[in-house]
Amino acid sequence: MIEVGKRLKQVRQELCINQKQLSESLAVGQGTVSKLELGIQALDVDHIHALYEHYNINPMYLILGHEPMIINDEISNLTQIKVHLKHIKHHVTSIEASIS
Repeated sequence: MIEVGKRLKQVRQELCINQKQLSESLAVGQGTVSKLELGIQALDVDHIHALYEHYNINPMYLILGHEPMIINDEISNLTQIKVHLKHIKHHVTSIEASIS
């Protein structure tokens, strides 16, 4: 379970997102993401499916460590761009709110 958690953390770092952002995609609390990454709590089918749906993460990478981490094709690349744009928008909104 610890190895799966390490791979989940690698995925999150590869996507350049923090635990809070990942928790939103998985519809769990940030504490749950921390437990998943530490191997304290196991990834379930819903988590794996959400990672695939949101980020095109290869389920076999998460479970067994089989490459590639991200299933790359044109749709995958567009999804990744969409995710990054969403996070940029979130940060801009936060900055604007702090300035007001």
